[in-house]
Amino acid sequence: MEDAYNHALTARHMVPHETNVYIMDLLARTLNEKTYDSLWVEDA
Repeated sequence: MEDAYNHALTARHMVPHETNVYIMDLLARTLNEKTYDSLWVEDA
């Protein structure tokens, strides 16, 4: 899961057009808001 999270955040720098940066910023903001501060091992 961590790799998918990092991949989504680094994808912002590889967008084909500048207007896509806005969408990627929204995605990054959503990911940051929805991630867990901690996670039980059983739930991982």
